[in-house]
Amino acid sequence: MVASSPPSAWGVTFLEEPAGAAYSPALTFDPEGSPTIAYVRIAEKLGSQTKVARWDRATSSWDVSPLQPEAGDNAWHAPAVATDPGDGSPSVVYGSETITFAHWNGTSWVDEAIDEVGAFDHSPSLAYGPDGSPAISYVAQGRFPGIRFASKKGSSWSIDSVDPDATVGLVSSLAFDANGNPAVAYGSRSPGSARVDTLKLARRTGSTWNVVVVESGVFDYGTRPSLAFDAEGLPAISHGRGVDGPPGIRIVRWNGSQWIAELITPDGESGGLVFDRSGVPISAFAVRTPGSVQAARREPEGGWKAEVVEATLARGASIGFKEVEFAGYFNRT
Repeated sequence: MVASSPPSAWGVTFLEEPAGAAYSPALTFDPEGSPTIAYVRIAEKLGSQTKVARWDRATSSWDVSPLQPEAGDNAWHAPAVATDPGDGSPSVVYGSETITFAHWNGTSWVDEAIDEVGAFDHSPSLAYGPDGSPAISYVAQGRFPGIRFASKKGSSWSIDSVDPDATVGLVSSLAFDANGNPAVAYGSRSPGSARVDTLKLARRTGSTWNVVVVESGVFDYGTRPSLAFDAEGLPAISHGRGVDGPPGIRIVRWNGSQWIAELITPDGESGGLVFDRSGVPISAFAVRTPGSVQAARREPEGGWKAEVVEATLARGASIGFKEVEFAGYFNRT
């Protein structure tokens, strides 16, 4: 797939310099359409610091603030971000060893420690349910490993074990279906495999989690999954391309009776999946050679058409919608 120039120019602003010092962007919008981006700033000696950039419409500038001191001992964990539908303010999940939920109360960030998860270098996922309550999917290590789901009711958090499989991958993706039930996409290793090679989907009905294998048998299937539900309430998952895995990002969609898979791009990595207001799936991703950030949209007649967001060497991409399409990403040098 050859990426075209976009129909209109993408506006680009910088949050951190030098470029290679920031990783793992996550993006959300407030009700007025202003974006918030959470990301990890790499400090000296591979320590890290989770930071949040909120767009200030009054000053037309980014308000960047740290969520933790610049002394983290794990540079590779990644934050998740979502907008609280009740007050329209952003919330962030982050942390190394302790999963922490932070909410912006209008003047400062208020932290809540959720769970101790062991050495944490994974990517949690944050979403708000139809009742307006936050929920998190994440990976735990140690004595009780696997995928976990934490949800808040009132002032307290409850924690479920989604899948106790100790071979699960680094990233999970959480979304709610049309009935308000949570679903989590993630990868795992099949028996005897040295790397993640299986994409799974877990859906909760009542108090029971039902896990199905979506695709399996190829190294890095299940890597970097992104889960979304289409206008008909059917799940779709983009996934694929680990650091050393086979090239390309795949999308797998449930049509009501079976999973249908197709290749989004043979060149990308770090994909994120959303559906626009007309129900068209769009994926944002980074391409190594030549380095660029791109967004691909599925065409009505089939196939995917990509456009270049910025033609610089990049790593990590996140995509969302409000008044306009918006991609958050970071360069690497």
